[in-house]
Amino acid sequence: MVLLIAHQSQRTVKGNTIHQTATTAENACQAVDDLDHMVAHINLKLQKQQGEISTATQRLVQLAAAAAKAATNRNPSIATLLGAAGRKLQAASAAYTAAAKPAAQLAANLAKLAGMQIMVAEQNATEIQGKNGAPVAGGAWFGQNGMPIQLKTIGAANLQCHNHLQTRPRKMATKEKVNGRYAVTFVHLAKATASTGTGPAGPRTCAKSAGGDQTCPADSTSSQTNILLAGGKLTKEALITYQTKSDSDPACKPTAKQPTEQMPPQGAFTDLLKNLDSVDQQIAKLTFKADDILPAALLDDEETKQALLQILKPGTARDKVSDHEKQIEELKKKPLKSDQTDASAKLWQEIGKTASPAAVAQSTKAEEISGIEDLGKLAATLGHYLVQEATKPASKEQCNSNKEEPGCDGKEQDKCNGKCEWKEINGKGECKPKDGEDGVKAGNDGKTNTNTTGSNSIVIKKAPL
Repeated sequence: MVLLIAHQSQRTVKGNTIHQTATTAENACQAVDDLDHMVAHINLKLQKQQGEISTATQRLVQLAAAAAKAATNRNPSIATLLGAAGRKLQAASAAYTAAAKPAAQLAANLAKLAGMQIMVAEQNATEIQGKNGAPVAGGAWFGQNGMPIQLKTIGAANLQCHNHLQTRPRKMATKEKVNGRYAVTFVHLAKATASTGTGPAGPRTCAKSAGGDQTCPADSTSSQTNILLAGGKLTKEALITYQTKSDSDPACKPTAKQPTEQMPPQGAFTDLLKNLDSVDQQIAKLTFKADDILPAALLDDEETKQALLQILKPGTARDKVSDHEKQIEELKKKPLKSDQTDASAKLWQEIGKTASPAAVAQSTKAEEISGIEDLGKLAATLGHYLVQEATKPASKEQCNSNKEEPGCDGKEQDKCNGKCEWKEINGKGECKPKDGEDGVKAGNDGKTNTNTTGSNSIVIKKAPL
């Protein structure tokens, strides 16, 4: 695991799959190299996606602040983009959340596998120490305490794989997918094949007629006087490929099954690789970019069309948007200027020029939100414009709509007086509120003025939109 961390900074990771696709491992140290690649790819992809989401969140708040500012001038153009931006960011966040935990678990499992491969390389580097031949008679070969069987060496100043990233050349041959998936290759240890015949291959004991070396004769069964121990390895490497077959069978299984007689056992590898295929697919889908919520990516989005539909036909059901495509496209040209060259870039520049007041930006002067990365300041700017909109004086139309209705409907003609008057409507008379100032005056006759806004109050006249 330490080895993986130490070398990840040297990695250049390309492509969407987490697999090493340029070459196939041929020994345990190369398998560690490939595992290093996979862990680096997982970590880098998660970090990059988290960074894109963070930047997009900042841009979404910039967009919302600009929309709130525009709304104070009764301009809904920027607000029509908020739904699309929010939906894209939500989808990206959900995909990241779904991938992050299993990806982190797989990365931990791959680190465990790397540790196993490192120990496979260490174990396979050991061998039994040989002993030259000597007479059996008189204990010359066995000695007083017997002849101990020991390892020739164990361990060294560095791991066998300490320099595996620089161990080149590897055979560079692009991997081919099987059933749309890449395989991975690891090294197990199996029992060494028993040595036979003339020569120093071991480990084995041999008897021979004479000689002080470790070379076994062709025939060790005849009457011999000397004994020797030929040194050698107790294990041999077994390259095993692991492959996921299909979505219905997602387990990563060995193509050559060997339930026993291998170290580490194949079952341990299968358990640690069980989420390899699903994580590989999830990681490949983490392609969201912060630029995906810029106007260029939002103008034609379904959510933007829905927002424009609500301007055209407030309250219209979402599934009716296709009935109004032409009107929506025409409306888009007005507030969003979608028919102009570089409309998206110009709109984003306009959004970026939205001012964050000095008090809000905690500065000596107002700042454009395009230069603000602090999410707290951007949120405060959004809040500032929302408060400004909520507390601005009401228009005359709003004031009139809030007046108490005189309650004229249903009154008989002889009781239709004060703020009411008898009107001929559709050929019959009805009691209705008086129109204009006469109705107001009639309603206020003899009543105390409850206006508490002071003598400096003004009437805001209704202006055309």
